[in-house]
Amino acid sequence: MTDNRLGLKIITLLYGVILTITVIGFFLLASFHILDIRFWVSLATIVLAETCVWSLAGWGALRAEQFKKTVPAFMGLAVVAVLYQALTILYAVVLWLVIAVPASLYIWIQLITFGAVFVIGGLLIWFMQTERGIDKEERLQMLGIQEIRSILSESNLQLKGWQEPYRSELKQLLTNLEENVRFSDPVTHPDIWQEEEQLMHEVRRLQEQMMQSQMQDEHKATQQVQNVKALFDSVQTVLQQRNRKLITVKS
Repeated sequence: MTDNRLGLKIITLLYGVILTITVIGFFLLASFHILDIRFWVSLATIVLAETCVWSLAGWGALRAEQFKKTVPAFMGLAVVAVLYQALTILYAVVLWLVIAVPASLYIWIQLITFGAVFVIGGLLIWFMQTERGIDKEERLQMLGIQEIRSILSESNLQLKGWQEPYRSELKQLLTNLEENVRFSDPVTHPDIWQEEEQLMHEVRRLQEQMMQSQMQDEHKATQQVQNVKALFDSVQTVLQQRNRKLITVKS
């Protein structure tokens, strides 16, 4: 965050310097040209274009993480802003200083250019917001599988309290389950919420069983392990049902 703030301060400083040079340069031109409406329109549009370019640079420096996730759209915005900057300078030099087109035509050209930039920029911003919304929704949808992975990782730690040969047996079952969960589609669908809830319920039951201390009595310990195995089978069955239905609803 400190680096981001430093980058923003540098960009703000550069923007201030360029803005000052622009304003001074225009008022130096006032010594050679009449201060008509084209002068003020040119100054306003160039300052506006510079503000757009440096605002985008500041946003990219301050919000680096969001910038990385929206690079294509952000680069599109940057290209549009730089192109608008180049056009405003070109209009000022060629249409105002060299050709000296009529003021009304000059204003219309500037308005049409600004309108096109506004529409294109608006579409790109809308695209960025849409992509960000989709990304957020997918992250929320992935929480179910991620939570299951977390629970299974915690259950793995509980195996230390089990004695051999039960520990190795349960370790293998847990490894197989983790592998199946890892290869399951993490992005869920509203139509499989029942399977998701059932899967989460079974995983939590499995975690509770594995958190219990191993019975010292051999017969009771065997029965306890059989119960845990049954829960593993139940979780695997529900997981398979969930994955099959997810494929169906997404196809």
